[in-house]
Amino acid sequence: MKKYILIRILRSIFSILVVTSIAYMLIFEFVPRNRVFENDGMYAKISNHPEQLPLYVNQKYEELGYLNFSAQDEICRDTYGAATSAYTICMDTTSSLFKKIKVKYEAEGYVFKTIELTGVVYATREIPVFERLWSFFTKMIVIDNPNAIQDEAHPELERKIYIGQNWNKTSYALMCSGCEHKYLVYFDWAFPFIHQNVVSINFGRSMPNFYGIPTFEVLTMDQGVNVLKPITFPSGITVESGVLEYTCAYKSSLDSLDQTKYTDNYADCSLNKDAPSMMGTSFIFGILALIFSYLISIPLGMYMASHKGKVIDKFGMAYIVFVIAVPALAYIYLFRYIGSSVFSLPESYPSLGPNNILSYIMPTISLALPSIAGLLMWTRRYMVDQNTADYVKFARSKGLSEGQIYLKHILRNAIIPIAHGLPGAIIGAIGGAIITERIYAIPGMGKMLNDSIRVFNNNMVITLTFIFTALAILSVLLGDLLITRIDPRISLDDKKKGKKKHVKR
Repeated sequence: MKKYILIRILRSIFSILVVTSIAYMLIFEFVPRNRVFENDGMYAKISNHPEQLPLYVNQKYEELGYLNFSAQDEICRDTYGAATSAYTICMDTTSSLFKKIKVKYEAEGYVFKTIELTGVVYATREIPVFERLWSFFTKMIVIDNPNAIQDEAHPELERKIYIGQNWNKTSYALMCSGCEHKYLVYFDWAFPFIHQNVVSINFGRSMPNFYGIPTFEVLTMDQGVNVLKPITFPSGITVESGVLEYTCAYKSSLDSLDQTKYTDNYADCSLNKDAPSMMGTSFIFGILALIFSYLISIPLGMYMASHKGKVIDKFGMAYIVFVIAVPALAYIYLFRYIGSSVFSLPESYPSLGPNNILSYIMPTISLALPSIAGLLMWTRRYMVDQNTADYVKFARSKGLSEGQIYLKHILRNAIIPIAHGLPGAIIGAIGGAIITERIYAIPGMGKMLNDSIRVFNNNMVITLTFIFTALAILSVLLGDLLITRIDPRISLDDKKKGKKKHVKR
């Protein structure tokens, strides 16, 4: 069994890498790169300044991984140092020092260009797609360490990992100086109670929406308005703030407000919001819809199977046919109209916000409608198939009631294929639902995928592709493991066949 799980995990990792690689190459090779600026407000402002536009464009292309970009001052500074006479000479494009560097860079594939209006020289090198893909995967897992921060403005930065206390001296944590995050491992009363900032996932930065924020952070950070409470900062000052202490990361320069609160440069902190993250929002709606669909479909499917051909069975089959035949977009809009006009429920999630239970009713039921139909159909089918099995006939001959037969015998066997899809349904809940979240304006992962494709946020599309693929593959593995627990007769291992015994005649 252990060998089987290991092989499946390795195959799953390989499948995730393959799917992500295909999506990466399709997006970054066939989608024109200049389309990332169509919804970029800064690009619209700077487009009237042709002397700055090439530098801005190539800088963004470098951030997205299309190319390497270096301006002349950066090239000379990296080669000779900013405080040397050689740097000053290098800034003259006719000097021998600059020409020497130019030859070296051109040998590495760089192309030099000059902005005519200002005379500024810069160099770019196109990165082949396979090199970009390799860089994407090798930089995906980031491990924080005391040498992570390299800040020329603070060469005296102490580099160590130590045990320290939080601001209120109420808890100990594994802390670091020189790392990206101040708190590496910490404890609190929020699930899962032990948290870490040592290992993080890097899929690149979001652009143009959520500009400059890492894509995975966009999906996992809280949303809504700030939740304020009295906080005593390291400087000793106590103010109403929404700062989350354990998220504080290194900040190169502190403004005047930061200097009144912090005693070091770990002042880049997230804020406490009143709404869950995109991933959390999708998970909440998905789990609610999942619970609702199973509570409705399993008992109703059993009842339909035990009353095959009766009114309730015909009504249930009509519902199944309706949901399967009619596009999801149509019946979700129909249900939203009925809910808002008849029951006065909000048409969109933001109308009442995340803290009102009415905001969850229609989206949850809309999301559950197709699941109920599918589960209802399969539950009824499996129950009907098992109803004619020999063990059921034997149970009836023993005088067991129909209720006992259905609950203790038929359901036990019929539930196996249904349970196989349970892990997938739970994990799929994290991914959200693109159509439902779009219609009800739910700020979840499903809506984010739609928005990212619309504004050509390539890094976010790749991030969501990776997450959805990983969840789908993981759900299949967990489904296989679950049915082995429900029915011990099912084995996932390929048993080695023993040698055939020769029978003497």
